[in-house]
Amino acid sequence: MIGRLLWDPRQDVHELVSEYCRDYFGAAALQLLAYIDLMHAVLATSGDVLSEQTPVDMKMYSPQFVAQADKLFDKAE
Repeated sequence: MIGRLLWDPRQDVHELVSEYCRDYFGAAALQLLAYIDLMHAVLATSGDVLSEQTPVDMKMYSPQFVAQADKLFDKAE
C-alpha cells in the first residue's frame, strides 16, 4: 500500500486497505475491515497512538473494545 501511495499519493487509502483485506483475507475481509474501523474510532476517542512498540495497557484496550474485537475475530474465523 505504501508503494502504491508513493506512486500516486492521491489514491483513496481506505480503498487500498479494503482491496488488501479482500485479496488477503477473502471471506473474512468484512470483519477485518470492521476491526480496523473499530480500532481507529477507539483510538480517536482514547488519545492513544499506535506505534511500533505499543504497550498493552493503553486506554484503547478497554473491556468493551476487547469484547467487540473478539466477536469480530470469531466471526472472521
